[in-house]
Amino acid sequence: TKNVISIIIEGTKKLIKDQSVVSVEKGECVCIQSGHCIMQERASDSNKYRSLLLFFDDNTLEEVLQEYRVELTQSALIE
Repeated sequence: TKNVISIIIEGTKKLIKDQSVVSVEKGECVCIQSGHCIMQERASDSNKYRSLLLFFDDNTLEEVLQEYRVELTQSALIE
């Protein structure tokens, strides 16, 4: 499964799943599991949208979490 970290440089990204909406603003980032939500990008007031996308698979995520001893809570995940 491919996952992505999206770092918002300019504009806003909205993630929509079921009845919930998460808004990610300039300077924020979000980790998204493949196929689990709809994404909507909105341009800034200057009509620009820019983001940096980092794609990785489940194995890479598990390795990083283990190496740096990161524990995720349910509230930190968009499933």
